Order: sequence, then structure tokens, then C-alpha cells
Amino acid sequence: MRLDRRIAIQNFTTSTNDFGEEVKTWDVTLATVWAKIENKLIGAEVEESKEVVAINVKFFWIRYLSTVTEVMRIVWDSENYYIESIMEIGRRKWMKIKAEKRDNE
Repeated sequence: MRLDRRIAIQNFTTSTNDFGEEVKTWDVTLATVWAKIENKLIGAEVEESKEVVAINVKFFWIRYLSTVTEVMRIVWDSENYYIESIMEIGRRKWMKIKAEKRDNE
């Protein structure tokens, strides 16, 4: 498998602002790894608060990394992709990560 793209896997921290609200900050880079990226023809539009949003789905193949979870995101080519699901391939050899980018971000 050709891993020819560099991606960052990020986690977030939460803090409380002056109004007592929780604020997510994506400031923790768990790992920067090589990946293979698959563009799938998965087209979808969802309605969020009376707004139509296009969804861009990609599959990221990386070497197995036990610390990656569905609450994280992937940064690639200055774009943020939020992890939807993770599949372990080949007894902890590979991970196939389905992630999406929304155009309203």
C-alpha cells in the first residue's frame, strides 16, 4: 500500500469561557502520519438549521494506531475531516478511517 500523503490526527481539549460555556479547542496533535487517501463518490446533503450542507467523505488508510478514536479529526491539505468510523484491517496492521468535511465549517 502506498502511503504518500502526510496527515495530522488531532484531539481537542475543553475549557470554560467567561459565560460558563464549554469551548472545544482542537489544539492537541496526537500524531502526524503517512496515509493513503481514497476519494469515494459518496454525495449527500443534509439540512442543518434550515441550511443545506454538502458533505465531503474521504477514507484515510494509515498504519494501525491504537490511540485513534471517533472523537478526533484529521487535518489534511489545510482541511478538517471529522472521523465517523474506524475499521481495523489485518489484525492491527492497518486502519481505514472514514471521515467527513462539511462545507459550513
